[in-house]
Amino acid sequence: MKFMSNVGRDTSCRELFKTLNILPLPCMYIMEIIHCIKINIRGLEQNSGIIIIHVIDQIFNPSSVGLIV
Repeated sequence: MKFMSNVGRDTSCRELFKTLNILPLPCMYIMEIIHCIKINIRGLEQNSGIIIIHVIDQIFNPSSVGLIV
């Protein structure tokens, strides 16, 4: 990202993320979890106890959902 933006190695990426409107990886992961919950809300209401455990497992064990950590 720094190379594409033509900035120095010691430049902070925080402002680059804001300038380029790019979400950091943890934010993208949280958005994906929220998106999955929104899509499957009816199933979540019926199986709320099971789903909560599954979501907590995904948060603390992201490799189980196919993310490379």
